[in-house]
Amino acid sequence: MDSLTHIVTGAIIGEAVLGKVSGKKAMFWGALAASAPDCDAVLNFLVSDVDSLVMHRGITHSVFVALVAGPLAGFGLSRIYSGRSGTAMQWIMMITLALFSHLFLDTCTVYGTGLLTPFSDYRYSFDNIYVADPLYTLPFLIAFVALLYLKRNHPIRGRWLKFAFITSSIYMAFTFYNHHNALEAGKRSLQKMGANPKSMIATPTLMNGFLWHFVAADSS
Repeated sequence: MDSLTHIVTGAIIGEAVLGKVSGKKAMFWGALAASAPDCDAVLNFLVSDVDSLVMHRGITHSVFVALVAGPLAGFGLSRIYSGRSGTAMQWIMMITLALFSHLFLDTCTVYGTGLLTPFSDYRYSFDNIYVADPLYTLPFLIAFVALLYLKRNHPIRGRWLKFAFITSSIYMAFTFYNHHNALEAGKRSLQKMGANPKSMIATPTLMNGFLWHFVAADSS
């Protein structure tokens, strides 16, 4: 997904886990953690465009790296703040969840994510959402802005969290449903033509989850 989506998603996770005890610093660290896997973007300046494309979403997007980096970074932050802003377990949970939110969102897009790197080169991809979809990001963005404005103990902060998570989750579920429908519609069209494809893929078109692009590879 795009950087803005990762930032606001991580910030909302930070607020949900640690906002009441840590204030807005939880949103900052959540946003930073959710963006961290894209540190491999530095490869754009070190290798060719083709190599960069192949290497992106590799080791920094690995489940194994997240399982190590999340607890280490979370524990480190809990020590920095010396228990004044949440327990070590809360910090570990927040950072780890933010990291995994990045992995999940990237896996939902068409480019694939190396979740099992370095033990497997396979790229996992659900193909259910475009890399930038305003209908998914907007609820998180609106809640993010509202939470930045409201004071830590304001009574409606929790409502903004529910709005963000519920609205975006419903839309994400809708994209999975639409992806299934797009694949089935493509299969039916191919069957009518008597085609026997060896593989097929359905992906959403530019910045939406309603119009889909279907491609099939002939088995001949």
